[in-house]
Formats: sequence, structure tokens, C-alpha cells
Amino acid sequence: MRARKLGGLKSSKRKRLIFYICLLAYPLAHYAVFYIGVNINSVLLAFKKFDGGEFSFLEASNFFANFSNFSGDLFKTSLLKYAAKNSLLMYGVSLLIVLPLNLMFSFFLYKKIPLKGFYRIVLFLPQIVSSIVMAMMFKYFVERGLPGLFSKFNIELPTLLTDVKTAFSTIIAYNIWAGFGTQIIIYSGAMSRISEELVESGKLDGMNMFQEFIRITLPLIYPTVSLFLVAGVAGIFTSQAALYNFFGDEAQANVSTLGYFLFVRVIGKSSTFNDYPYAAAAGLLFTAAALPITLGAKYLLDRFDPMRDAI
Repeated sequence: MRARKLGGLKSSKRKRLIFYICLLAYPLAHYAVFYIGVNINSVLLAFKKFDGGEFSFLEASNFFANFSNFSGDLFKTSLLKYAAKNSLLMYGVSLLIVLPLNLMFSFFLYKKIPLKGFYRIVLFLPQIVSSIVMAMMFKYFVERGLPGLFSKFNIELPTLLTDVKTAFSTIIAYNIWAGFGTQIIIYSGAMSRISEELVESGKLDGMNMFQEFIRITLPLIYPTVSLFLVAGVAGIFTSQAALYNFFGDEAQANVSTLGYFLFVRVIGKSSTFNDYPYAAAAGLLFTAAALPITLGAKYLLDRFDPMRDAI
């Protein structure tokens, strides 16, 4: 009888093990093929050239040619200089403007202001509707809507998306508007888990809404905020700032970003297989640059965690 029970337990454990293996098999295979496999191939591609209709490794004497070509272009080509400057500027905008706005609106939604459901939908709308549709709507608004409105006051506006002086500022405005949505949902969700007793205690101590945000809300959702800040570092090198939605692969150099430069280099109308090793080498250099910045940001954010001493 006892042996039969032990046999039943072993059979049950075996069935659970088979179930877990079947459950994890597909996502692990997907990860192995589409992440590990693709990235290994991208690393190898940085040391190759396209010649005679196929990729082959570079000669030993010229093994790092793709890296040296991109490094030279980075300091000599005006397009890449603009791209590097604009990418840093976009990160600064997301850090100094988009993040505070997201936190502010998230806090208002968390405090259940009137029509909070309506505001939640409006702010999340850019994430629901296709990015191409949103870009077309914005483009129509700034190229026809605004000029038509200002013309009634005898004010002539330039073509905001094509004028050199206003093009990138217009792109920044679009990214600020489209930057709402996901972060607001996550921040307001994190705020909703804050203990009501703690908030009531603050109110009894005479805290107003601003003091509640600074002293209670922000410290308690700091891990969520720091996560977005650390993850955002990669955006310096990968974000194309929706440029392809507006201009295709014909954006002017003065609005280009590093992410857009690589994106067009690979899938643009004039791109060829010869561009792939160059883009792969650029990606590796960007990874090497992002790694210490990301780790440094993570270290500093952990050091300034307001709840660090409380744990």
C-alpha cells in the first residue's frame, strides 16, 4: 500500500514536471531564437563585409574596419553630430519635462479628480491609436490647423515641420504629447498601492496635497520612477523620436537622432546589405557606451533612494 502511494506521488511529480517543461518550452525557444540567436548574429555581423553576394569575415589586418569607419563618421559627419546632439536633447526633455508631467497627472488621477476616467482615456489615447495615425493627425494640425487659426489674426506661421528653425522643436512637442500613457497607468497603479492609513496620518499632521506628493507618494513609488529612468538611458541610442512616421527615410539632418540614423541605414530605400555590418558595429559601440551610463545611473539612483535607510 505504501509502495503504491509512493509510486503515485512520483507519477504526479513527473506529470507536473512534464507540464512545466511544456509550459516553458515555447517562450524559451522564442527567446533563444529571436533574442540570443539574433544578437549573436548581430555581433558577428560587425566583423563582416558583404562581398560577392554573401557575408564573410574581414581580413585580420582590417578586422575592426566597421568600427573605425563609424567612429570616424561620428566625429566628422554633420549628420551624426546632429543625431548625437538631438538624441541627448530628447533624453533631457523626457527627463526634465515628460517625467514630471507624467508624475503630476498620475498623482491627480490617483487622487480621483473629477472626470478622471475621461482624462485617463485622453492621456492614454496616443498609445491606443496607431502611431502612424497620430503622426498624420499631428502633421495635419501643425501644417494646416495652426496656420489657418493664426491667419485669422493676420499672423503667418512657418511650415513648422520643414522649417529648419522650428522642425526639431515641433518634433519635441509631439514626443511630449505622445509621451503620456503607459507611464501614467503604471505610476497611478503604483500610487494606488500606498496605504490609506499613511495618507490619513499625513493629513492629520497638516499635510497639503503638495506635501503629500513630496513626502509620501514620491518616496514610495521611487523604485518605479528609477526603473523608467534607468531604462530610458538606452533610448539615447535607440529612440528615433517618431521621425520615420513623419518623414519616412527623408528627414533632414538637423532633426535626425542616433536611433533614426541606424533605422534608416538598415531599412531605408537606399540601404543595401553593405550597410548591415556598419550598423551592427555602430550598435555594439552604442551598447558599450550605454552599459557604464546605465550602471552608473542605477548606482546613483539607488544611493538617493529616500526609502534606503528605512529598509
